[in-house]
This record gives sequence, structure tokens and C-alpha cells, in this order.
Amino acid sequence: MNYQYTSLSKTTAIIELIPDTEVEKTLLKSLNKDNLDQDTLYHYYQEGLERNNISAVLLSINSFIHFPNKAAISFEVVIGLGG
Repeated sequence: MNYQYTSLSKTTAIIELIPDTEVEKTLLKSLNKDNLDQDTLYHYYQEGLERNNISAVLLSINSFIHFPNKAAISFEVVIGLGG
């Protein structure tokens, strides 16, 4: 999966999920907005966030701009964990 990251502020951003493989495309197409698989979505949005800042932790997916591939998210940067 590839990611497009656009910063909105120190704690908000827009992340776009860009599938690389047919498996990823199928996975995203199979997600149902009315019955969200939160673990899968949070995993991919967290991964996209970490690619921009390894210390960032996803707090929430605020709203979808284009479900499920593009969303506004909130996060915090955690300094000092793990060493």
C-alpha cells in the first residue's frame, strides 16, 4: 500500500490509501461504510501516518473524503517512548 499524506495542522492530516496490488484493491472495495472493519482501516491509516512521522499515533478517523481511500484524521506525536 502506498500513502499520500497532507498535513492540515500539528495534530490533523489527510491521508489517502493507494493500493498497489489487486489484493489491496479488493480489500478496500470489500469494506462496507455501514459495517466498518475498524481494525483494518485503523491499521492502514496508522501505517500511512507512521510513514510521515514514526512517533505519530492515530487518535481517530474524523471523516471520509472518499470512502475508504481518503480521510481526515487526528493524531498525536508521542516523544520518548521506547528509549
